[in-house]
Amino acid sequence: MMAPGLLSPGGSLPDGLAKDALVAIHAEGKEHACGIGKMAESSADVKKAGKGVAVEVVCWIGCVSSLQAHNLHEALHHRLSSCQ
Repeated sequence: MMAPGLLSPGGSLPDGLAKDALVAIHAEGKEHACGIGKMAESSADVKKAGKGVAVEVVCWIGCVSSLQAHNLHEALHHRLSSCQ
């Protein structure tokens, strides 16, 4: 996902996100996430540059089978648990 889309009206980029942080991707006006991504740079660096790749998309709705989804869930759970 490119920085201009996140920084434009209707976009959103929270402060305090570190490079390589896992993030939920939401479509404008939708309640649930439509994908998972990894920050290509910190949110501060993305806002400073204002261009370039901000989020590397890891997974989006429909991109994985149920087995892959289970494995992804397990990997995310493990990663998030290790951050606490």
